Amino acid sequence: MDKFLLRQQVLERLAEDLLEVEEAVRVAHEAATHEENIAENKYDTLGLEAAYLATEPSSTRRSHPPCDGPLAPVPSAPL
Repeated sequence: MDKFLLRQQVLERLAEDLLEVEEAVRVAHEAATHEENIAENKYDTLGLEAAYLATEPSSTRRSHPPCDGPLAPVPSAPL
């Protein structure tokens, strides 16, 4: 394989990944700072959860690589 072509493909994939991460950060920040996520009582944790997701490193959220294709059917066990 041509090194230039491989380099271009890697750079394109990295650029796509960067756009995806930037969008995820924007969405998480908006959710964490949205006025509807203000806690109404001590048990309301939606805002806290959104803030956690906005600041959590992505490596801990993604414990496995993303699936690029359809999922294989899971065989069912006999009852």
